[in-house]
Amino acid sequence: MSSDQFAGSALFAQWIHPGGTLVLSTQNRNFTFNENLETIDATAGSDTTRVKIASFKNCTAAMTYVAQSSGTALLTALAAGVVGTLIFGEAGSAVGKPKTTMPAISLGINRGAPFADVVTYDISWESNAAPTFGAW
Repeated sequence: MSSDQFAGSALFAQWIHPGGTLVLSTQNRNFTFNENLETIDATAGSDTTRVKIASFKNCTAAMTYVAQSSGTALLTALAAGVVGTLIFGEAGSAVGKPKTTMPAISLGINRGAPFADVVTYDISWESNAAPTFGAW
C-alpha cells in the first residue's frame, strides 16, 4: 500500500510584503490555516429548523516561529498592519504539490521570553481578499 502522507516539517511558507520576501518555514514550529464562512440566519415563519445562507468567507493563518537573535527584518515585515501575500504549501514547494496564496494583513507578532525555554514568536494573518488554491 503506497502512502502520500508527509510530516509538518515539509512546510514551505513565505511572506511577500512591500519591503521584500521572507521565507518563514526555516524556523517554523507550528503552522495553521483556517477557512471560515459567516452565515446569515434566514429563518422565518413556519420554519422548524434554522435556515442559513452563506455570507462572507474569511481566512486566517498563524505560525509559531523560533526567534533569532540578530536583525529586525522579521519584526518590521510582520508588524501589525503590514499588507502582503502569504504563500504556503504544507507538503513543500515541489512541482505539483498543493499551494495556497492568501492576500493578507499581518495581525502582528506576539512575543514572549520564557526563562527556561527557547523564545518563540506567534505570528498571525487575516485574509483581505480571496485566497487561491493551486499547485507549485
